[in-house]
Amino acid sequence: MDINEFCYLLKEQALDSDNYKQWRIIHGRAFGEIFLNAFEENDEAQIHLTSALIKISQRRFNEAIPQLELLNNFCFNDFDTAALSYFTGLNYEFIGNEEKMKQHYNRMLDCNLEFTFNVAFQPYYRTAKLAQKQSECTKALFYYNQTASFYGSDTVNFKAKKVLSQVYYDIATVYTYMHEFDKANDALDLSYKYDSQPNEQRDYVAVLLYTFCKKDEESESLISNMSPLLRNRCRNMVLSIKKEEEPHYFVIEQDKAYLEKFWKMLSKKKKNIQKLINSNEYQKAEDIVSEILTATFQFMNRKLECKIKKDCCKTYIMIKNYYVKTYCNELAQLFNLKDNSFTDWEFVSVNEFESF
Repeated sequence: MDINEFCYLLKEQALDSDNYKQWRIIHGRAFGEIFLNAFEENDEAQIHLTSALIKISQRRFNEAIPQLELLNNFCFNDFDTAALSYFTGLNYEFIGNEEKMKQHYNRMLDCNLEFTFNVAFQPYYRTAKLAQKQSECTKALFYYNQTASFYGSDTVNFKAKKVLSQVYYDIATVYTYMHEFDKANDALDLSYKYDSQPNEQRDYVAVLLYTFCKKDEESESLISNMSPLLRNRCRNMVLSIKKEEEPHYFVIEQDKAYLEKFWKMLSKKKKNIQKLINSNEYQKAEDIVSEILTATFQFMNRKLECKIKKDCCKTYIMIKNYYVKTYCNELAQLFNLKDNSFTDWEFVSVNEFESF
């Protein structure tokens, strides 16, 4: 018996197995069309997919990875690619690998296919959440709105209203981060419309907005009903806003001595950075500049990102400011101190690296 005949017999045995058929029914009920119609003309691929999902359901996530990767060889149309990307993204979400999850969910969404809400909600909502976490606000808003668009009327059921309330609260949070308070208020109103039950995290954002809009009574009413820990945190936040001491929303002057240090550090590294750029090793060049930025602007308390591009005339250093007003102000002052050795480098402060 040769290997092809052996594999054929194994496949036939799997297809005839009651256990296999039962798992197909279970996964079909759970995932619907994206499972049932995936690789519909290839029994071998369906066996691999079913087996991978069995491992995922048994929390054997790492064991499912090679089987899912194998299925790349069977993707001959957009539907198969979307289905595989969905299940692979789901597996990485369970593992907790956000970057891999993002990669595969984005691959699914790039296929531009229409799926039922139960399937599409996960990649849309999780992609939005991760984009928000990474301060990619435009992208986050796009996918939050895509999630909300699955519901078309006010007559949605109780569970749907809970979901919509959460999504609009998330949208309000993003708009608040972007300093677009009117839009944030509109989204928050929709969140309360769909679910008016107490939600301390949502109320925290509401207090923030009420403080900016000088609605002190409404703000105090929400704060008084919070748990002691969050109540204290909220009062401190309100006080810092009223005193204009919150660096995200106000310009807080920083020590300027470190700005000169930035240029000294960058000057020492410029030759190496330029060499990497000329060799198209942009990521390595960006890492060096990012390290200098992070060391310089320590009040940001995070790794500071940049992107580098080059044309025939100039090198462009785009520095992400994360919508932080103090950082925006510091970058503007930093750029004004640029000396003649950097005339061929253009420094730009951007809220986000690219509009989605």
